[in-house]
Amino acid sequence: MRDSYVADVGDFGKYALLNALAGNDLRLGVLWCRNSMADTTQDGLFIEYPELRACDPSLYDLLAQILKNNQRTLTQVENNDILPANTLFHGTAIPAPKIPCFSDAAREAQTRLRAAWFDEAFTKLSEADVVFLDPDNGLAPSRCKKHLRSSVKYIFEDENRPSRQSVIPFRPPVVS
Repeated sequence: MRDSYVADVGDFGKYALLNALAGNDLRLGVLWCRNSMADTTQDGLFIEYPELRACDPSLYDLLAQILKNNQRTLTQVENNDILPANTLFHGTAIPAPKIPCFSDAAREAQTRLRAAWFDEAFTKLSEADVVFLDPDNGLAPSRCKKHLRSSVKYIFEDENRPSRQSVIPFRPPVVS
């Protein structure tokens, strides 16, 4: 996640879903998988979506205010009632290699840094009932490795730890 993506159309859908999911019953945790690498994409530019206002006018107006004030930061999302008031956040940047990791030792060190970052994040969000992970591009493709610079755009399957927070049990109705 990057500040430059805040309040785009993807955020509108994401926050509407999270608000509906958490409601007043669940404590939400948001793990911003903050990417501090320079952005060379066109992501975050879709910021005009008036046809969606009817879906959630309050959310739409809050995001429109962020855009109007040119304050596209995750801090604005955290501090402006966009998500439930009791939401927990973790938003330090995912450790990114400053130089390529050519040696086995460098690759292992980078992998340990990532693991420690996730340990800290899940500890901070341990009081949440459900945790939402928000990477730039979702799950890592098989060709991506944790020691690569591009890894900051993804989470890896083993980093989405099964726990009481990341799984909401579903009980199918009993049919008699």
